[in-house]
Amino acid sequence: MKRFLPLLSLLLFSFVAARILAPALAVAATSPPYVPGQVIVKYRPGAGKKAQTAAAKGFSILTRKGKLAVLSPRTGQSVPAAVAELSADPDVEFAQPNYLYHAASVVPNDPELGDQFTLRLIDAFDAWEITRGSTSETIAIVDSGADTDHIDLAGRLVYGEKVDIIDNDNDPNDTKSEGGGSGHGTEVAGVAGAITNNGVLLAGTDWNAPLLPVRVLSGEDAIGTSLDIETGIRKAVALGARVINLSLGFEGTGGLVDNVVEQAIVDAVDAGVIVVAAAGNDQTFGNNPTPIDYPASSTNTIAVGTSTSSDALASFSKYGQPTSSLNGVDVVAPGQNVKVLKLENKTGYQSGTSFSAPVVSAAATLLRSLRPNLSPDQFLHFLRSTADDIGEAGFDEKTGAGRVNLRRLLSVGGAGTAYPDSFSPVFGKDTGTADLSSGGRQSEKGLFLTGTDSNVGFAGDLTKNKGTIQFYFKPFAGTQPSDTAFLLTQRGNLGHSSGNLDLILRSDSKVEYRLTDSGTLVSTTTLNDSQWYHIAVTYGDSGMILYINGESEASNGITGGPPASETLYVGAPVSLGGAESARGVYSKLAFAGTQVVHFPSALFLKVESQASASVVVSSIDVGWKAYQSETNAITIDIYADTDRTGRNGVLLAQNLENDEHETLDLSPLTVGQTYYIFAVATDATTTAFATGPEQAFAYSAAPFTVSAPSIVNVGGSAGSPSGGCLFNRLPPNSLFSRLLSRLRRLRDRFLSNHSGRFVISAYYAAARGIG
Repeated sequence: MKRFLPLLSLLLFSFVAARILAPALAVAATSPPYVPGQVIVKYRPGAGKKAQTAAAKGFSILTRKGKLAVLSPRTGQSVPAAVAELSADPDVEFAQPNYLYHAASVVPNDPELGDQFTLRLIDAFDAWEITRGSTSETIAIVDSGADTDHIDLAGRLVYGEKVDIIDNDNDPNDTKSEGGGSGHGTEVAGVAGAITNNGVLLAGTDWNAPLLPVRVLSGEDAIGTSLDIETGIRKAVALGARVINLSLGFEGTGGLVDNVVEQAIVDAVDAGVIVVAAAGNDQTFGNNPTPIDYPASSTNTIAVGTSTSSDALASFSKYGQPTSSLNGVDVVAPGQNVKVLKLENKTGYQSGTSFSAPVVSAAATLLRSLRPNLSPDQFLHFLRSTADDIGEAGFDEKTGAGRVNLRRLLSVGGAGTAYPDSFSPVFGKDTGTADLSSGGRQSEKGLFLTGTDSNVGFAGDLTKNKGTIQFYFKPFAGTQPSDTAFLLTQRGNLGHSSGNLDLILRSDSKVEYRLTDSGTLVSTTTLNDSQWYHIAVTYGDSGMILYINGESEASNGITGGPPASETLYVGAPVSLGGAESARGVYSKLAFAGTQVVHFPSALFLKVESQASASVVVSSIDVGWKAYQSETNAITIDIYADTDRTGRNGVLLAQNLENDEHETLDLSPLTVGQTYYIFAVATDATTTAFATGPEQAFAYSAAPFTVSAPSIVNVGGSAGSPSGGCLFNRLPPNSLFSRLLSRLRRLRDRFLSNHSGRFVISAYYAAARGIG
């Protein structure tokens, strides 16, 4: 006999929007990206002097390559206008922009893939270039079971003894309930891992993770009990699940926690299992938003809300903490009008946070396929710090740290930092005119290029047709010696032959990558001095690509590579036409004979505030995101600086956690003065370094002018959206100051675990009481 015990109302299965079809959208045709200020022209036979004629008409000749000429448009003329004018010339065979290319993404052949906007928004296609998952990482779908005969799902399902908690048998079929099943578990499972690239229906987020359906809900309304769900969680752990998806819940009014389920979740997390829960759906659709449901509100789960196809918060997605001691939304993922698998080999559209949670569950197994030993808290750190901020600056209660970015998550969180180091064999042998000693990144040795003629040559390390060069670099403070300070070069300032490679640190602190006669790429990132960066260049069938901190900064489609027979220098010998080396420290140089697509990130920091300058403010919202590929803790210091240079100013707060949200007193600032927010991120694990902790720096883009009263709201990449920091007002040796100092140290120690939020609550309560 089937049980329908309404002890828990599982409201996450939203049928309200289940049958609302996504409206057809008109997509405007757009031009592919191209190099600004460049037009490629091919003239017809017999028109050999037309390039000179073009120059006479005001077009600048940038370079020639065989029968092609690269021209610069006239002053004030756009590239499309120049292309149109040159194409009308009867002696021109064709004219076109110099298009930019990027590495080919993985696009599966599932016929309804075009309806799955979720995969496009989270950048899944590029993420799948990094990994498509592992059969060693199992996702347990603790739900209503699954359609075990579904053509696009059955091959991914795995089973175990008594996985049907409702009927106490081994068959978790989603259709067993009287009157038919809800189909909810099938829909959730398909988002996480529908069979992909099989030419059938939909694509899953993870291509390879086994899906373990555990049936804890029954009936058309998908109802279960505390004991059902507790038993299901423990069953999933016992059967080896690495991630548990809970697209279910109830309204924990007043901070209600189900102690039976909570203990099962705690035991799962203690066993290293990542537990993901849907935040819940507000059936009033935004009129009276309510705090998130339990178990998403548990401090031991990852709470996932829903975003839309336009990167906004879905109107039904719950947000906010039930109480200060419980969790709010950590991140959001698409889940409104998304295409899902349906019972009986069908597909359809659904809406609800139930369909956002499995995106994160699949992200967890994908990342663990690269780094299997990541703890649940380490995964949460990477998930939040790599999300795209789509709400208010920094962490906010509605969208948490932002919408999941799968490619960045895998790139930053999954990159191995222990790749072979080409400097190590050089140590003790020939280091050229450079010094190899302690002081590289983390605990590695570093190659110091301190002056003219500092360099090391590598002969025979390049591969001819395709390859990758990667390394960490930290520029020295001060001005570089020239506008073309070489990071890498083969010929320096001498004449170049076809394919010669140069990597230059320009006077504007951007990185320029050249292959002679093939192309020039320039980074969008400017390098701060005294900050580490991971830099990589690749060449080959996918074209030239320049990466900084794991992000593709620029690319083109020109194939081929540098002459492998010529020495590649780190820095540059002065004998190469008076060439100058970029001054700084190199660490962990490596060569590869393939075009690598996955690189680690050094410590990186981004600060966000208002979009434009504000003439007079009494408060300002500021957010930051800091991340690196290591799992070390990160702390943040915040300053107000008047000139956006020099990395100085008035200290506003220090030793903030990377997932904190503070309200800071600006009374030390001058009323009427204009300031920028300046932030410093510090790797707090100082034992990993030989010469001091790694730091990253960032300024806000827009200034603000202070007026009284002066308060600034500062938001981190994740954490509580409220709270006050009045610590700086206290006398330094007062009883309360010492008490709060101890609480802060406890907070810093335990914040790496969810249970630390209880300590933080006590800290804020004490601070508010004093204020």
